[in-house]
Amino acid sequence: MDRVEVRHWRDTRTQREVDLLLVHADGRYVPVEVKASRTVGPGDTHGLVNFALRHSESCHRAVLVYEGSQVVDLTPAGSPSPIVAVPRALM
Repeated sequence: MDRVEVRHWRDTRTQREVDLLLVHADGRYVPVEVKASRTVGPGDTHGLVNFALRHSESCHRAVLVYEGSQVVDLTPAGSPSPIVAVPRALM
């Protein structure tokens, strides 16, 4: 089993951040945002999109965990990585 480090990430220039940054041993990143909301939309992905654009070569995918009940594709046009909202209950 691969070891995964858990970090936090913030872009000091834009003040965008992601709550958790999973760093795989092979250098791949998975940024994770956590929202205490039953609904999510594109406005909830600003930090994830910023991270994916700045780290497009190593950002494997991005995940938004929320209180809803459906898996939602929130990948904006032009994003180098898929962004998926996943219900907390599935985690």
